[in-house]
Amino acid sequence: MAFLGTIVNKVVDAVPLLKPTLADQVRQSDLPLKAKELDLGLIGSTDDFDNAVCAFGPDANDTVYVAKHSRRLDGLSHSCGCVVKEVRLPPLRQLPVPQGRTGSTLSRPDFLQEWMRHMMPSINNLSLWDLCLPGTHDTLTYDLSDCPAKHDTIPDLGPLNEEPLKRVAMPELRKLCACQTIDIDAQLDAGIRFLDIRVIYSDSRSRWVGVHGMETKQEAVFYLKRIHDWLRAHSSEIVVLWFSRHGNEEATGHDQYPHTPAEEKQKFYKQILDIFGNLVVEDGETFLKHVPIQCLVAEDKRAVLICSDWDEFTGRSGSAMDGAQVLQNHLPGGFDDPVLDALRVFSRLSFDRSKFQLVSLANSADKGAVLKQFLPGLARSAYGACSTVSGVFGGSPLPSISKFENVPGMTSNPWRLDDSARFSNYHAQIVLDIVWKRCTLPQAIYIDMVTADGGIDIGNGQRFGYVDTILAYNAVQSGDHDLLTNMMGRLHLMPVCRWEDRQNGRSEVWPLCSLGHH
Repeated sequence: MAFLGTIVNKVVDAVPLLKPTLADQVRQSDLPLKAKELDLGLIGSTDDFDNAVCAFGPDANDTVYVAKHSRRLDGLSHSCGCVVKEVRLPPLRQLPVPQGRTGSTLSRPDFLQEWMRHMMPSINNLSLWDLCLPGTHDTLTYDLSDCPAKHDTIPDLGPLNEEPLKRVAMPELRKLCACQTIDIDAQLDAGIRFLDIRVIYSDSRSRWVGVHGMETKQEAVFYLKRIHDWLRAHSSEIVVLWFSRHGNEEATGHDQYPHTPAEEKQKFYKQILDIFGNLVVEDGETFLKHVPIQCLVAEDKRAVLICSDWDEFTGRSGSAMDGAQVLQNHLPGGFDDPVLDALRVFSRLSFDRSKFQLVSLANSADKGAVLKQFLPGLARSAYGACSTVSGVFGGSPLPSISKFENVPGMTSNPWRLDDSARFSNYHAQIVLDIVWKRCTLPQAIYIDMVTADGGIDIGNGQRFGYVDTILAYNAVQSGDHDLLTNMMGRLHLMPVCRWEDRQNGRSEVWPLCSLGHH
């Protein structure tokens, strides 16, 4: 049992969440009448929302009201005995009425494949820092092998990594690691321009491979050559690649790439430079903040490299930016808070040329959900206690419950990363639909389960227009009214889609119930 727990605890991401201070945004309040009526209707019709956090808004005053329910009558402001807070969002932008796309280049089937070219007349004088790039989280995980990556998140598996158990165990383990389903060419064709390239040196193969718990089937240079070839075939497009092992911008040395000498890192970095050649942007940090996009394209400088462990990985190369210095990676929310924390993070973002702001709308596999899948409840509780006592996990107990058990009415257990990603994406669509109309977006957003048409898979066969939504924001940045009007027309292709299926974590009223003003 301890053996299984070690696997579970190691395989999931362990990067801490970075949450902003919200003292200036949140205060004690009372629900306005319309929200109170909706709230009382919710708690009166079902027990699902007892002890749940429900939110209502935004209203005409750009406020989201957050009610933490409790049946205890403890003298708090709301009539059902709940704590009520409010979160202020930036005001709603003045947006044009969407028009049909007939006759516009935006209606072309291949628009997303070369969206920079089609939008260039409007964005040509903007810098890359002025835009928001749609990205994929763990970009290469569509092609994972059945080989666990040594020195990554999975420990030595012993007999599970030997036949005949390997045939059963490895495909199950791979389900905990795969975040994407379409290949790198399809991602780029879908409009993705920020790539989260996670790599590790494989001792057994004596080469660098893509990684997320498991190694990729091909060595890393195979995927990089495909990115290069795609860029050569699409001469107007710019791509940002972030190299790390586990999405940590600050880790260096052994913490970033365990048991890998600097010479081996720099040998791989030289391969990267050889692959992309003259496409690489030199002195990227200074250059990208101020140089117009049209100049990058005209000079054929269209591959932007950001490297974690910059000193050892690149040998302090001027052809790559230092991830620890330039990146600010925000990781909001969680399965039991899939909307509100993200709204808070976006509402506090401001334009800052000193950092490349990055927001993840992805989640790791939930440890509690994995344990729930393979262990009964009593065994989970016992195992969590034993793991703390034994110190196997550094004194950190495994959860006795899944975070999904805190979602109102939810009874399913999406332990696989693709299923939990669909849950996260269902709620990410709510966030994105609000923030592009109100907030300053970061330089890139990255997410799981992107589809070939630029959408994200939200479950039940439905998709939301992820890339189009970000491009609508870029149209706002351009100041081109006609471009924005046409981009808003594209949003009707894959609009926000909500439905009631609480046992699978989908709801039209939780965690955010609309007041009709967003």
